[in-house]
Amino acid sequence: MLARIRKAMEKRDEGFTLIELLVVIIIIGILAAIAIPVFLNQRKKGYDAQAKSDARNLATLEETYMTDYNKYAAAADSTRAGSSPFFPNVQGVLTDFKPSANVSAVKIEYVDATGATTEATGTVAYCIQTTSSSGNTFVYNSAKGGLQPGTSSTCP
Repeated sequence: MLARIRKAMEKRDEGFTLIELLVVIIIIGILAAIAIPVFLNQRKKGYDAQAKSDARNLATLEETYMTDYNKYAAAADSTRAGSSPFFPNVQGVLTDFKPSANVSAVKIEYVDATGATTEATGTVAYCIQTTSSSGNTFVYNSAKGGLQPGTSSTCP
């Protein structure tokens, strides 16, 4: 019985043929060609979601400040070198707003009743513009009801 098994193992070819290996490599290449662009697109969507989230968080800061002081945060305090806006907290002390790592720029403008850019005192609305690392720009305009659709909007 043992001799028969040994003889059967010697006759049996072990390993893969070159054609079988090439077919497997081609299939893996096709799957990679499909998966890599999908992955990169998901990454871009993540950057864009961070930029939108930062715009909404800044809007919350503006509305909180408006509730406490009956005016929006001072325009001079809203931008500085490095595009990191900072806002007075409830006690009036300036606090940094740190944008997400994948948000490359943040800009805030204040708008009066005519739609012109103005200082924060006496303003009717504000406009927050964030740019993600993917290059898309998102605008949160309080006069128009929040985050604006599309990526081509700009503040006034």
